[in-house]
Amino acid sequence: MAVNNKGAELWLGTAANAMTKVANLTSVTPPSKSRTTLDATVHDSPEDADEVITDGIVTSSEISATIDYEAGSDGDTKLDEAVTTGALQFFRVVTKTTAGKRQRSGKGYVLTYSVDAQPVRGKQTATVTIKPTGPITSGAVPAQSA
Repeated sequence: MAVNNKGAELWLGTAANAMTKVANLTSVTPPSKSRTTLDATVHDSPEDADEVITDGIVTSSEISATIDYEAGSDGDTKLDEAVTTGALQFFRVVTKTTAGKRQRSGKGYVLTYSVDAQPVRGKQTATVTIKPTGPITSGAVPAQSA
């Protein structure tokens, strides 16, 4: 069954129990997980086929989000500070499901916070990118944050 996207959330903060919901979120791409492989092919590999092994490292993609931009707002100030200070941030990306909400959470660094192009016709937006560090967990959204 398909689920519409309206209701996605991005939370950020310098402590896991003190995250703030990013206001005016219009789009968010949650982090993905992937593994890379190493070539393990040897002269004796069966049937002249390549053999690979995993390098054991899970790599997480960057989180990308677009928000409605409001210069000088609380959110603008906090996102700008996150880039400027380079402080480690806790994050939570909340996604709707047919049975409620699920989250992907972890820690990372806000790499960019940039104001997008401002055409004559259109609204002001900004883009945020976050690079996770360490493991990303998936699960139910805590009751106090639902």
